[in-house]
Amino acid sequence: MLSKCRDQTIKLYAGSIGRKRFLPEVLPALSKIPAGCRVVLNASRNDLQPDDMLFLLNIIKNNPCIYHLDLSDNPLCQGQQVCKPIVELFHTPSPLSHLYLAGTGLNDATACQISQPLATNPCMQHLDLRNNLLFEIGALALINALATTSKTDEIHTNTVLRAPRLQENHYGNNNQKVCSAILQAHLLVAKAGNPKFDPLNDDLTFIVQIDGVGHGLNNFRFEQIAWKLNFEKIANVERL
Repeated sequence: MLSKCRDQTIKLYAGSIGRKRFLPEVLPALSKIPAGCRVVLNASRNDLQPDDMLFLLNIIKNNPCIYHLDLSDNPLCQGQQVCKPIVELFHTPSPLSHLYLAGTGLNDATACQISQPLATNPCMQHLDLRNNLLFEIGALALINALATTSKTDEIHTNTVLRAPRLQENHYGNNNQKVCSAILQAHLLVAKAGNPKFDPLNDDLTFIVQIDGVGHGLNNFRFEQIAWKLNFEKIANVERL
């Protein structure tokens, strides 16, 4: 049936079926999908291992048809080592715009490796990295993927990335370096879109999502709750 589809959006819900079914059933089905189709794949909670990602990567390389990919709650990162399959995924050209890696054990070493390709990715809009093992180093690396200033004062901004979700990690609520980096990144993005942006009079859009949204709001619990609900609303709308 899938092989007969032409230029269609296909949603495959294969969450919680287990790797013993996912590998022999879902992967062959993906390989039959014709070029031109757009795939939304939920592969969450299947106990997929790092090596299992290699089979999925081969399919993405041969037919880059996956636009939304949910790998949440699979043990893809182990310990503090770099998860090479995840790094390879970020280096592989594809139309992937929504990637869900919550609860995959993603660590600082892997975050630092994906920061550079994420910064120049022309498609990635929503990246869910909640409930992982990110400390300050990893969080800062991912924030730099949104916007950064080089040692030579060259400014780089990523205007495609709209929602990197970093809640429920280990950098700590109200981490001063993380909050400061987010504020600077948001200012750079705002000024990239509007050179006349005035931080005193213009509203600053929150892009990077953390448990505490930044300086000035940390002591306002109701404000924080409102932003949290707003983040969840946006995320729910984006899920297909």
